[in-house]
Amino acid sequence: MDAGIAIEDNIDYLKEHNLPYLVVSRKAHREFDETGAVVVKDDADFTVTVQKVHDPDTGETLIILPLQPA
Repeated sequence: MDAGIAIEDNIDYLKEHNLPYLVVSRKAHREFDETGAVVVKDDADFTVTVQKVHDPDTGETLIILPLQPA
């Protein structure tokens, strides 16, 4: 889901019906730990590295991408 429709009611509905979901989030900055990261795409054009983090407060699994230079 795009962050614009990922309102609490919609997320609650998915959870109540045991439906898997993926939401784009623009949450506050989290530190990206390169040592815990995994490369998910690596080709001649670019490399995509992500970090999987479990949030004990919400029970969510977060996939964090490193911040790109401006």
